[in-house]
Amino acid sequence: MQENLGTTPKERAGLALLRLDRWRIGHRLIALVVAIALPLNLLIIAVIASLASSSIELQRTSLIYVARSVASGVDAQLAKYLAIAADLQKSPALMMDDLAAFEMEARQALTAVPDAWVVVADHPLPRRGAEALAAQERAIKTRSIIITGVRRSTAIGEWVVTVEAPVFKNGEPFRVISVAIGLPSFLTVLNQLDKPNAWLVGIIDGDGRFVARVPDNDKQVGQLASEGWRNVRHQEGIAEFHAIEGEWVVNANVLSRLSDWTIGIGMQKSELTGAAWRAVRWSAIFGDQHPAKQRSRVGPRLARAISPGHSGDQRALGIAEPRG
Repeated sequence: MQENLGTTPKERAGLALLRLDRWRIGHRLIALVVAIALPLNLLIIAVIASLASSSIELQRTSLIYVARSVASGVDAQLAKYLAIAADLQKSPALMMDDLAAFEMEARQALTAVPDAWVVVADHPLPRRGAEALAAQERAIKTRSIIITGVRRSTAIGEWVVTVEAPVFKNGEPFRVISVAIGLPSFLTVLNQLDKPNAWLVGIIDGDGRFVARVPDNDKQVGQLASEGWRNVRHQEGIAEFHAIEGEWVVNANVLSRLSDWTIGIGMQKSELTGAAWRAVRWSAIFGDQHPAKQRSRVGPRLARAISPGHSGDQRALGIAEPRG
């Protein structure tokens, strides 16, 4: 009561306005709307932020999904050359020094792969480039068929990779079958991918050199990938780094099962986050952005998978639309 006596008439009038029984009906309705709308708007903002985060994560998952599909296509292509090398490695004509008969076998084996040719190297090894000699020695030492990285062919001056298959006679190194492969066959695998223009697609060897790349393949093939990608080339999963163009990218790495190559699918981070916010902007308003609905559409919407098929005795590459 003492406090009331000490207040001014203006202060007492202000305090009276705070009493609900003094409010008009219109004022009460306005207060009710504000009380409901404010937390509801905060909830909507939180939901939209959550949806955007979910959309970003789904796009990162889609990069891994597509990278695995491309890696399967690359391995299917490599498997053809590995099979040729393995067959020629067991040739009786080669073991009997009948190189004329072996040449016929090799030509027959290469009928379906015009982008490849065979070199037979005796042991001790003949004069070849340092990288080729090192690869042959590694094949002999490990007694296994290996796939090399990118190098310049001393014979034709073009970028190639080789499959090195050691041949032993009476337990001793005898010869090495080298199946040289032109790199355009791997660019074909990348070009068959139905991808957004913003995506960067590449294959690098164990040293971090480009086997194929989209875009700018002619400029980049045989060259080193960005330092950021080289640093994570032996790790599967999502990584972020600067691309060779200088842009910050989100990249999905998948390792080849048949070689020490790495297949990567990347996109600019700004494009990824921008696309996520655009995706949820209207669909969040109309209630069509439930995570389960997104997952059911992410594959068909974002990419076509590359999958190995068969045609007679030769493996072929096919494009398949993912089906949910």
